[in-house]
Amino acid sequence: MAENENNLVKIKQEVKAILRFLNLMEDWSFDFPEDKALLYWELYSRPMEIVEAIGEANKNINSQEEKFTYNLDQEKVLFLYEIKKLYSEFNIVKQYNDYKNVRNNSVSANALSEKIDKATDKLKNFNERETIFKQTISEYDDLTKIISYFSPF
Repeated sequence: MAENENNLVKIKQEVKAILRFLNLMEDWSFDFPEDKALLYWELYSRPMEIVEAIGEANKNINSQEEKFTYNLDQEKVLFLYEIKKLYSEFNIVKQYNDYKNVRNNSVSANALSEKIDKATDKLKNFNERETIFKQTISEYDDLTKIISYFSPF
C-alpha cells in the first residue's frame, strides 16, 4: 500500500506539471479540441478517485482484519476448554493399570492421541494466523505438558 501511495504522489506531480503546461497554453489562447480537454480533465480527476478507492479499501481491510482477529480470539478461548478436557482425559488414561481391559484402554489411549494431534495442528494454525496479523505467538504450556506426559503411552 505504501508503494502505491508513493506512485500516486509521483503521478500527481506529473499531472500538476501537465496542468501548468495546459494553463500556460490556455493563457496564450491556444484552442484545445473538446475531446483533448476532456482527456486532460480525466487525467486531473482520476488520481483523486484512486486515492478515495484506496481509502475505502483500507477501511475494508481493517474491518475484515478486526473480524478475523475477533474470530481467532474466540477460537483460542474455546481451545483452552479443549486443553482442559484433554488434561482430564489424560488423567483418566494414566490411571489405566488393569491388563484385563487392555483393549478398551488402548482404544481410549488412541482416541486421546488423535485429540492431542488435532490440538497440536490447531495450535500451529493459530500461530500461523497470529503471525499474519502480527500478534504475539500463543504458547499453551498445558498442551506441551500433556504431550510430554503422554509420550510414554
